[in-house]
Amino acid sequence: MTINVYCGSVASRHLYEVSDSDTIKSVMERCSEEHGVDFNKGMTNLNGMPLKIMDMDKTFADFEVSDTAFLVNSPKSDGGRQ
Repeated sequence: MTINVYCGSVASRHLYEVSDSDTIKSVMERCSEEHGVDFNKGMTNLNGMPLKIMDMDKTFADFEVSDTAFLVNSPKSDGGRQ
C-alpha cells in the first residue's frame, strides 16, 4: 500500500510516496540526504507522536499508518535563555 509521507522540519516538509513496509529510518535517511534535514537534533514525531530510538526500524504498517503521515523533526528549544 502506498502512503504519502510529509517529511522534514517544522518549517519545511517534503512529500514522499512510500510503501507501508518502509521503515521510519529509511524515509528519514532519504529526507536527510535529499533536503538536509538533521534528525539528530531535536525530537522526531510521527503524526504528533514522539518517536524513540527503538521505533526507527519499525514500518509505517507497524504504526497502523494507511494513508498520510507527517514525519517531522522539531528542534529543541533553550527556553529563551541566552
